[in-house]
Amino acid sequence: MDTPAVTDLLSLFAEVTIGIAGFSAIVLAVRGKSVYNAQNRDVFIGMLVHCSQALLYSILPMVCLLIFPAAKVWFWLTLIAAGFTTLHMLGVLIQEWKRGWGVRIGSFIEATLGVLLLINLSTEWSPAAHVYPVAPFIHLFQSFLLFLSMLIQSPSSTPSEN
Repeated sequence: MDTPAVTDLLSLFAEVTIGIAGFSAIVLAVRGKSVYNAQNRDVFIGMLVHCSQALLYSILPMVCLLIFPAAKVWFWLTLIAAGFTTLHMLGVLIQEWKRGWGVRIGSFIEATLGVLLLINLSTEWSPAAHVYPVAPFIHLFQSFLLFLSMLIQSPSSTPSEN
C-alpha cells in the first residue's frame, strides 16, 4: 500500500466520520427529549469524541505529508495515535468499569490494538504507513457502534417525564 492509497483511505474515513456525526445529531434532534437521558448523553458525547479523533487522525497525515518526509510522518503519527488511543481506552476502561461488559470488552480490544501498533513500531513487522490506518479505523468503528446504540435505544427504556 503506497502513500496515495493510504491517503485515499484516510479521506474515506474522514467522510464517513462526518456522516456518522451528522446523522447522530439528526437522530438526537428528531427523537427529542423522549430518549435524552444521562446515559444517552454519555453515548452521544463518547461518539463525538471518537468521531473527532477519527477525523483528526484522518486529516493530520495529509497536512503533515505536505511538510515532512513520508517515512518520518508515518512513524511519528503512528506513535502518537497509538499512544493516545491506548491511554484513552485504558482511561475509559478504568473509569467505566462499573458499566456493562460491552464497554469493558470494547475498551480492552481498542487498548490492545493501540499496544499492538506501538509494538509494530518497535519491531517493524510492517511499515508504519501500512498500519497507521488502524488508528482512525478504531475510532471510526467505535463511533459507529455508539451511533447504532443511539439508534436502537427505545423510548420505553428511559424514565418518563411527568
